[in-house]
Amino acid sequence: MKLPEPRAHGTLACCVCAAVALSCLATRSMATCTNELWVDVTCDATPDGTEAHPYCDLESAVAGDAEACSSHSVTVWVKPGDYYPGNVVKFSGLRDITLVSTDGRDATTIHRNLQLGNGDTSDVLDGFTVEPAFSGANRIDSYGIAIADAGGHATVRNCRVTGHGQRGLDLGNGTAVIEDTQIEGNAGGVQIHDADVTLRRCDVNSNEVFYSPEPPELNYDGGGLVILNDETHDVLIVDSTVNSNSAADGNGGGIWVHGTGTVRIVNTEISGNVAGGVSGGVGLSSPSGTSTSMASERVVCEQILLKTSMQNCLVTCNRAYRGGGLYLVYNADAEVVNTTITQNEGTIQGGGDVTATHSCLKLKNCIVCDNTGDPLFDTSVDSDIDVAASFVPTIAHGGTLCPGDVGFADPGGSGGACSGDEDFRLSAASLAVDSGINTYVLPDYGDLDNDANYGETTPLDLDLCNRFVGPVDLGPYELHVCESLVVPEVGPAGNRYITFDLPTSGDPDCALEAIRVTPVTFDGNSISEGQALWVGEPYDAPDEDLSEPGLTFRVAALDCEPVVRDWSDTPTVSVYGGEIIPGSSYLVQRVDYSEEDGDLVDRYCGVPGVIINTAKFGDIVAPFDGSGSVQPDFADIDGAVAKFLENPGAPRKRVCQIRPETVEPDQLVGFDDISAVVDAYNGIQYSATARAGGPCSCPSQVTCGATACTYDAQCVDGLCISGYCRDLCGRCSSP
Repeated sequence: MKLPEPRAHGTLACCVCAAVALSCLATRSMATCTNELWVDVTCDATPDGTEAHPYCDLESAVAGDAEACSSHSVTVWVKPGDYYPGNVVKFSGLRDITLVSTDGRDATTIHRNLQLGNGDTSDVLDGFTVEPAFSGANRIDSYGIAIADAGGHATVRNCRVTGHGQRGLDLGNGTAVIEDTQIEGNAGGVQIHDADVTLRRCDVNSNEVFYSPEPPELNYDGGGLVILNDETHDVLIVDSTVNSNSAADGNGGGIWVHGTGTVRIVNTEISGNVAGGVSGGVGLSSPSGTSTSMASERVVCEQILLKTSMQNCLVTCNRAYRGGGLYLVYNADAEVVNTTITQNEGTIQGGGDVTATHSCLKLKNCIVCDNTGDPLFDTSVDSDIDVAASFVPTIAHGGTLCPGDVGFADPGGSGGACSGDEDFRLSAASLAVDSGINTYVLPDYGDLDNDANYGETTPLDLDLCNRFVGPVDLGPYELHVCESLVVPEVGPAGNRYITFDLPTSGDPDCALEAIRVTPVTFDGNSISEGQALWVGEPYDAPDEDLSEPGLTFRVAALDCEPVVRDWSDTPTVSVYGGEIIPGSSYLVQRVDYSEEDGDLVDRYCGVPGVIINTAKFGDIVAPFDGSGSVQPDFADIDGAVAKFLENPGAPRKRVCQIRPETVEPDQLVGFDDISAVVDAYNGIQYSATARAGGPCSCPSQVTCGATACTYDAQCVDGLCISGYCRDLCGRCSSP
């Protein structure tokens, strides 16, 4: 039987159905376009990328429906665990992806290599350890993290990249920012080729690059970093370490630069690196130069636009057969300022410190001394060398001969030279102190003070301390001679006060400062533990008795905001506050503060703090052994009564006022203080009362510039590093 022809409206109905179906698919696809996804190795049976039902694997999060969601950026939150992707974790290249671990790199490991910055995207990897999928003979010899697209941009922060059979980072043809990341134990640390790269606060340590006959043919120069850029690309290395790397079959144990791009190395330690060829520490070579061109004419610095600079660097204990510290060849150029090059070795052809062949080198405010290998300072071959305000082993090109003793703080360390714990800061007796010239200091390429002013003269040294405290010192460190606080010998410690002296040294850099107090341990209490507070404005409080009418003592309350003042009129101060309680310990530090663009910036260095202990609850008379362990007795009760009656010879008020009901002492000794001593004698514990709303009711956050606010929060002595803002209490907070 012949079937009837379909009617026209039936065709339309089919089209409508198809359209509805496509619409449903599109709606379903778009429904997955979210700006937040979750991944957890302990996922359930219905993973959909939500926090309730996270994906089981990384690939689903970074690829998945990326094409349909190409107009959306996404943050992928990864729970702790070990992740074993089946293939390279390749970010889609269709949308910006931020892959961030919830618990940091120590808790979250990706056992595979990653590729970021694919296409015209900006990708972020934050808080992971990146290891190869296998180890030993089964290890896949590949890079750790790569950027391979000319239009791509990637940021890697708070990561550890280790154990890979090729370079830990392979950064080519794009733009990369690497922050607070460890690159260690790889077959080569970092390779940069035709890319704009910033490494900030990174550790490139213990990597080893070596020759391999197996394809692909690999570059085996630069154990720590190899930079192969043309003149259109820039590299900045700042606040980093490049230590204990090896190029056994090549050049540049630490850093090898072969290119014409700009390279700035700032505030970086380059130590303990080894090369089988030339350049143990840093090697520079230009592809525009050859052995033939070297013989043609002498290089003249004025005819070269200097593209390589080193400032505030420490180059020490590196070794190569020639040019143990710094090596330049083939039209290379470098301006080296406030850098120390010492204890390096040229094992065969000499040049333990600096070798320059057919190159341009400027050394200013530097120390190039105590290296081994003859001839030292090998710079005689068709090079233009300009040495000024520097200690060097020969003055053929300017400078001053190295003294018999440079005056380093501890150049031998505990186990002799290059034992690993040397201190190349300057001692007060060093001839290098105040021997530099301030105008030689380079611009702040690394923005060390985080104010986005790259054109200012670099204000800080390798310790991030003030550089300008008069004529600058030679080398990367500036000597600071401000004295530490001291605990005065003025009788027993207080229960509710901490007392200290502030000696003055006459150094103008010590004139204006704040005093920071950080609780360290509490006796059975938890209020404010670890919370940095500040000493407020001092004033005089009565402390008289019948024999000394009108006697006062200098007191100050704890405050949220630092009081920046000249404390020379206050040699001894007793500090009180609700957070100072009996039987506890406090770290007290002098902090030199300068106000920059509305932010208070800690610039005080080289001055250790002191630990001050309060007495055990109720212990107000000697002896006090500094540990808060003396049990109150009748003598303490008698002492409190005597102070209340203002009897001659009574204990000082700062030790008698202990009543726990009051958050802050009021410089009065009354019945409640006597009662508190009796309670302590009877074994009653001190009860602390915290301030309402917490120990500090100050603004939650000072104003930070956009460049200051990133992801990693880490406080050191109440100060923030890695980008987070610091509030006026000294707490780190996210932007």
